[in-house]
Amino acid sequence: MNTKPKSYLDKLWAKGQEFLGVTCPILGGAMSWISESGLVSAISNEGAFGVLAGGNMPPELFKKEVAKTMDLTDKPFGINLISIAPNFRAHLEHVLEIEFPFVIIAGGLPPRDAITRLKQANGKVICFAVTANMAYNLIRQGVDALIVE
Repeated sequence: MNTKPKSYLDKLWAKGQEFLGVTCPILGGAMSWISESGLVSAISNEGAFGVLAGGNMPPELFKKEVAKTMDLTDKPFGINLISIAPNFRAHLEHVLEIEFPFVIIAGGLPPRDAITRLKQANGKVICFAVTANMAYNLIRQGVDALIVE
């Protein structure tokens, strides 16, 4: 039996496994009104990395979905915030308040203070980058990882 492909995949995945704290470093995409507590916890409970979609969810519902997801899994998962959403600041304040460890920001360049505050709270910040210039800018701001689209 040829074990090279598996060992090669293990080598490629090692950094993602360590960074995310999961056995299968694949992120479940955050889809507004779809990536909710049930789906996110199921993904995480199976060893991948679920991502809860904040979208422009009303702040009270957002808090309930975060809490429900935390009740349904003890595995790592991320919370996706949209920097251009009207409820972005309310969502940001909540993840800072509960010291949530993984925040993924989409919707263009996030406000610099958002990245700074998340990093000061020991959060891991992942951002979407749609151009090389945006990626370089985000790296200079201190994000931990990029999702290139």
